[in-house]
Amino acid sequence: LFTGSETTSVLLEVSEVKGEDVICRVKNSATLSGPLYTLHVSQIRIDSPTLTDKDKEVISTWGVRNNIDILSLAHTRCAEDVRQARDFLSKLGDLKQTHIFAKIENTEGLTHFDEILLEADGIILSRGTLGIDLPPEKVFLFQKAAIYKCNMAGKPAVVTRVVDSMTDNLRPTRA
Repeated sequence: LFTGSETTSVLLEVSEVKGEDVICRVKNSATLSGPLYTLHVSQIRIDSPTLTDKDKEVISTWGVRNNIDILSLAHTRCAEDVRQARDFLSKLGDLKQTHIFAKIENTEGLTHFDEILLEADGIILSRGTLGIDLPPEKVFLFQKAAIYKCNMAGKPAVVTRVVDSMTDNLRPTRA
């Protein structure tokens, strides 16, 4: 369970599955406060739509009314996710010019990075979430390679959790 903060995230390890129940062992000490933002499952493909029905509803109402310039497409796994989002936006008339920034947050997104870059207008690298699946040195190496590829393609790259992870820690966090 990941809340966006290093100290308020709980790492769970599945120890047993009983029917629809999943029994987990808590691997670290943390106090969960505030809303839970993400349940991150490492190394497993979750076959859910990148844009949920709720996302589509908000984009169709608030997004159209405010003529959004950029859509941050969370949990982008492959180029098809970007194509589906672009197709959805094109049907909304005023939003067909909206830029799509694909957010890379898991190993599946890393695996398909080159094809995602071809389809997206920009890339967001989620260092904190990638740091759950990868050791810090691998996150850094991927970040460096991804930014180089974005520069070569003439597309913007946004890297998350750069400064906040360095303000209070002498040692690097997973981001």
